[in-house]
Formats: sequence, C-alpha cells, structure tokens
Amino acid sequence: ARVAKVAAADFTHGIDGHTPVAEGVPMPAGRYNLLAGLIELEYASGARLVIQAPADFQLVDDQTVGLSSGRLAAHVPEPAAGFVVETAGGRIIDLGTAFGVEADESNGTAIYVFDGEVSVEPAGRVPQDEKRLTLVGGTATRIDSVTGTPAGIAFDDQKILRSFSNGQSRYSAGVRALGPTLYYEMEPTPSGSILYDTSSAPQPSQHAGHTAWIAGDANRSVLWCAGKVGTAIEMHGPRDGTWIAAPDYPRAEQDALSIVAWVYAETRPMWASIAKNWGESTCGQAHLGLRGYGGELAAHITDRNGQEVAAVDTAPLPLHSWQHVAMVVEGDELRLYRNGERVASTATDGLGVNPSLRKLAIGCKLNDEESGPVPFGQWDGRLDELAVFNKALSDAQVLSLYRLVADEQRVSMKPSAGGQQPPGNRQ
Repeated sequence: ARVAKVAAADFTHGIDGHTPVAEGVPMPAGRYNLLAGLIELEYASGARLVIQAPADFQLVDDQTVGLSSGRLAAHVPEPAAGFVVETAGGRIIDLGTAFGVEADESNGTAIYVFDGEVSVEPAGRVPQDEKRLTLVGGTATRIDSVTGTPAGIAFDDQKILRSFSNGQSRYSAGVRALGPTLYYEMEPTPSGSILYDTSSAPQPSQHAGHTAWIAGDANRSVLWCAGKVGTAIEMHGPRDGTWIAAPDYPRAEQDALSIVAWVYAETRPMWASIAKNWGESTCGQAHLGLRGYGGELAAHITDRNGQEVAAVDTAPLPLHSWQHVAMVVEGDELRLYRNGERVASTATDGLGVNPSLRKLAIGCKLNDEESGPVPFGQWDGRLDELAVFNKALSDAQVLSLYRLVADEQRVSMKPSAGGQQPPGNRQ
C-alpha cells in the first residue's frame, strides 16, 4: 500500500523506523502503531483504508490487513473484492463494498456495513454451521473476541470515520450558495494545526484567506472524527487544553449577522462554546453556545449601546445526537434556531462591534487578551460545518440548510435489500 492522504499522523516509528509519514510513500508489510491523526492507504487494486488514531494494525499483503485495536474504514471496489480484515474476533471478507471495523481486545470486533455485503468468519468456539455469516448494507454485528459469538448491534453510520473529505456535498454547496463570510468544513489538513476557510473558494478542495489556527497541548487532544457531513472536530470539554481561533476575521458592521453549525454534545460543560467573539470579562460582538449550568442553547450579542442581549432555548441541548443550530441578528431582532425551527427571539437595538476583540474562537472562549482559552467554556463533543454570514439568513434559508442534510441522510440510511437481519440468519 502507499500513503494517499495524511493528517497529523504520528507513528511510534516511521516507515523504516524513523522516517515521517508523507503522501505518496509506500508502506511495506509490517506492524504499525498510529498514535495520532489520520491516514489513508491505497492499494494497487483500488482498495482504500482510512485508519483513525489510536490504532495498532499490521499490513500483511496486498489483500489483507490485521487490526489489533482501533478503527478503520475500508472502501473496496469490484476489482479488489475479497479484501480481508483480520481481528481477534475473526476475518471480515469483502464482497465488493464499503464497511467499517472497530477492534478492541476487551469489547471484541464491531463490523458496520455501509454498502454492499461482507462475509464474516468468527474465530473461537462457534459451531461449524454458524461459522460464517453475511452482513448487508445498513446492518452491523459484534464478534466476541474470546468465543467468536456474533451479536446484533445497532447500525451507526457515523461510528467510524469513512473519508477525509466531504467532497461535493449538497450541504457545503448550499452554504456557499448563500455567500458566507467564513466557512470551516472541519476537514483534516496535513499538518493538523489549521482549519481552512472555504467560504469563497472556487472549488471545495481549495480555501480562502481566513485560516483558523489550532493551538494548545501539542494538538494531540484534537481528533478528527465522523461528522454530520464528512469529518468533524472532536473536543473534550474542560480537560481539553486545545483552542481554535480565526485571527482578525471580518466582523459584521451592518446590524446583520448569522452563525450556523452542526453540533454533537457528549456533555454540557458550563458555558460550553460553539463560536465566540467574546472575552472573559469583555463583551464582544456575538457568541453561540450553551447557557451557564443549565445547558440550554443560547445566542448572545452586544447591541449598538454596548448592552448584552440574549436569546435562549427553553430546554437543554439534547445529548448524543447531531443538532443543527443557528443564530441570526436582523436589525432589531435576535433569533435562535435548532434543527431548522426558531426556538427563541429577542428584541435588540442593532449589533455592536468591540474593536479590542478581533478573534473568533471555535469550541472555546478566549481571555480578554485573546492569547488563550479561559478555564471554562470548552465544548465536549463534535463541531462540524461552522459558517458565519455578515448578513441575516431568513427562516426559510435556515430551514433549507437543515433539510439539505436531514433529507439526504434519510434516504442514505435505508437498509439494503433484505433489511436488518439477525447475525447468522443470512448464510
């Protein structure tokens, strides 16, 4: 295999014991321990593997990879059919498909089939007539690593990162069609230390000028993971020393502003941040995040008179599910949205600008000097598709962005022919 793409990848050893991983470099057979970042491998047959840290894997030959622990996604075109992933729980044999594998010595091997079919040969003491089962797209199973016993589990198409890029997604095209001022799709970059702004990029693979910088604890606590669209940034709440900021970004000046994002919360830390131009004790232009200890989604702005104005949802933000969130300032009104619906609105005397606060913080809140994050306000979960508009989006435009993903995924989540089947019933 050769390295097709890499994002801040760090091995315990390089390809020959010390060489850093780089795109285009061949990777010979052997065992590798991926400590951080992401890597995409490509075989001459066309098979591709996306491996996410931490992962312990072994390249066996051009048709076989061993996974001791970690997560990988395999994309196997028809010419490469028969590709095998070996784990302690058994062998997963591709039948021309896309699937994900999560291996863990204590929890066994989980297999998620995104499309097509795979054949699974459990290890251990499984009776001979139950030795092989077939999984189809939209189904999943877990194989016990000791006994080899299969057990049906819920299919989760976002459990495993499948791709480095969302490509030409309907959602990103919809955002760019509305003319954002900033747009961070949260796609991995080779260094792992920046996020590209693709707001005015001619093509999704290119980027505009307002790069956001990732700083903090050697960037190791920042992880890319499966997002609502393509990939997302994962942060870990108050214990996470990482912070992300776009320096000197163009703030709104015409009493109109919109901030839109997809968010996934694991917990609700106090004042958890989605996007903020706000200091520790100094009010900035606006911030979108959670409200105090209650965890309700909230939007705050400073009006033209320097007064703080807020719009707050009536219930805490749901946990463990993707939520589409948006705040809009339009003249004398501040509006708050969740999943395309307006959940709160407040009267305001326009929108102010604090010239001393010039950065937009992502997933955190900065101190008044904007030199680093404050001890509270870190997001715990995933952030994806953050867009800032220096204009007001309408109710219909916010709803249309939400539906671009919701409608598309309702179609893609339909199981393949045969539907969900108990493990072992499809021989």
